[in-house]
Amino acid sequence: MNPCKLLFTATLIFFFLSSNTLAQQEGLQPERPLVYAWLFDVTVELEPSLAIGPTGAGQREIFPIRGGSIKGPHLQAEILPGGGDWALRREDGSLLLDIRSTARTHDGNLITVTGRGYFSMTPQGMQQMQEGKPVAASEQYFRVAYTFEAGAEPYAWLNRTLAVGVGEFSPGWVKLSVYAIR
Repeated sequence: MNPCKLLFTATLIFFFLSSNTLAQQEGLQPERPLVYAWLFDVTVELEPSLAIGPTGAGQREIFPIRGGSIKGPHLQAEILPGGGDWALRREDGSLLLDIRSTARTHDGNLITVTGRGYFSMTPQGMQQMQEGKPVAASEQYFRVAYTFEAGAEPYAWLNRTLAVGVGEFSPGWVKLSVYAIR
């Protein structure tokens, strides 16, 4: 690693660790704490992935959506086939997620769902996945920031909602709990 980059990285780490410790010692609290509320749980069935291969940005892999469901107190919907995750595998093995899908609500309205996020697994989780076994949530990091587009009035509130999903991947499906950031 370049000595300047190494020094810069070490300085950032030191600053982060020391400022975090000082904040704890002085009893500092954020001026604007994060407030969130559970929106819904999502289950998505996936088709086999499509490996595009190396691109200038990394290894592109598409995970087509077979279907799925959204279940929550204010939103019940079916995730329609045809969407997917146009993931980019980075040099460190993690995936940069680019998710696009369409949901049909229980009363027939359509909502587009767009997500950007990160996914990575521990070496043990990768081995379990390659063997076709379920992978424990503790063996993976799966986070997605979601935005929505809804035309129907009962769902217009989604147009002004940023949501974060905490997920779990296993071969053939993903499950996420999604929270609105208030």
